[in-house]
Amino acid sequence: MNDLNKVQPMNSEGTRKKNGMATASLVLGIIAIPTGLFFIGQVLGILAIIFGIVAIINYKKDRAIGGQGKAIAGIATGSIGICMIIVTLLAALAIPRFVSASRKARVTLAKETLKEIYTAQQDFYEMHGYYTPPAEDIFGEGSPPEGLILEYPLGSKQRFKYDILEGGVARARPDLEVDPKLKDISPIIIDESGRILGGLED
Repeated sequence: MNDLNKVQPMNSEGTRKKNGMATASLVLGIIAIPTGLFFIGQVLGILAIIFGIVAIINYKKDRAIGGQGKAIAGIATGSIGICMIIVTLLAALAIPRFVSASRKARVTLAKETLKEIYTAQQDFYEMHGYYTPPAEDIFGEGSPPEGLILEYPLGSKQRFKYDILEGGVARARPDLEVDPKLKDISPIIIDESGRILGGLED
C-alpha cells in the first residue's frame, strides 16, 4: 500500500465514502452565522459543533469516510454563530453605558463653560460696577455682550445654548436640535454666588 492510499483510503469499490455528519455540520454552521442573533441560530450553531465532532470521530474510526475538513469548518462556523449572540449582548450592555458617559461629559463641559461666563461677568463687574445686560444664545445666533471677554467653547457643535440673565446669572439650555439625547437634561444655571444648579435628568 503506497502513501497515497494511506492519506486517502478508499472503500471496496474504489470511491470515498460520504460523511453526512461533516456535510450537515458545515451547512448548519454556515446558516448559524447570519441567524446567530436569534435563538434558532444558537441551536443551529450547537448542532453544527455536535455534528462536526461526531464526523471527526467517525473519520478517525474509518478514514475512508473523509470529510474531516468539512467537519472542522462546520465546528468553526457553528462557534462563530454562537458567538454572535455573545457579541450582541456585550454591545447591548456597553452602548447604554457609553451614551450615559457621553451625556455626563457634555453636561460637565456645559458647567465648565458656565463657570467661564461667571468669571468673565465678575471681571466685568469689578471694572464697571455693574453686570452686562441679558443676552441669549451668546455662542450661537446671538453674541456675547460688548466688553465681556469670553473664549468660544470647545467642540464643533454646541449642544447647549448659553444665555446671560440679570444679575450676572448665566444659563445653559440643551439644544435638542443638535443633540436629541439631551432631552431629559434640565437647564443648568450658575447663580450670582457661583453655585451651579440643574443639569440633572428629569
